[in-house]
Amino acid sequence: NGVPPGNDMIRFSKGNMMWHSDYSYTADWAAQSILYALEAVSKGGETEWASTEAAYDALPEAEKARLSRLTATHDRFHSRIKNGFTDFTEEDYRLTPPVPHPLVTTHPVTGRKALLLGSHVSTIEGMSEADAEALVTELTAHCCQPQFVYSHGWTPGDIVVWDNRSTLHRGRAADPTERRVMRRTAVFGEGVEGPEIQVVG
Repeated sequence: NGVPPGNDMIRFSKGNMMWHSDYSYTADWAAQSILYALEAVSKGGETEWASTEAAYDALPEAEKARLSRLTATHDRFHSRIKNGFTDFTEEDYRLTPPVPHPLVTTHPVTGRKALLLGSHVSTIEGMSEADAEALVTELTAHCCQPQFVYSHGWTPGDIVVWDNRSTLHRGRAADPTERRVMRRTAVFGEGVEGPEIQVVG
């Protein structure tokens, strides 16, 4: 909000409206994120969080077992391309290569299991692209049912800290003519546990 038309921040903002976990396209993605509101809009612009732990707990045992054997590839450019970015360089791809993560992870502190999904998932090992996309869509819809979601409407001075290892989040649309100023930082630390994955390359 308050960004000139055509600015890349607009496309980034569209990406933020998709369910995701911050930096899941890196090997050791953000453990926590912090979002602070300096200026807020009068209506809309909420941020929503979905508990991927509660969603995992609600799955049938057979489905938990099936998903625990799957590995997903997270690709920064997969989600960016969906939002109109095309001007990537070879250096961009070299600096942020796709990374594999287990679809079911174990939190290093609580020991709880969670689903690791989001808009950065490009493929799932052993599945066609279409089948992988269908599964991610199905599981994301499961995670984002109302009973698993918290929605926060922002006022200036609000600050929210969340655990990326057990949640997905997204931003909601706001009036583009209103000014909104947010500050975000990410904390990188101990990752999650899952089946051993060999990274080649």
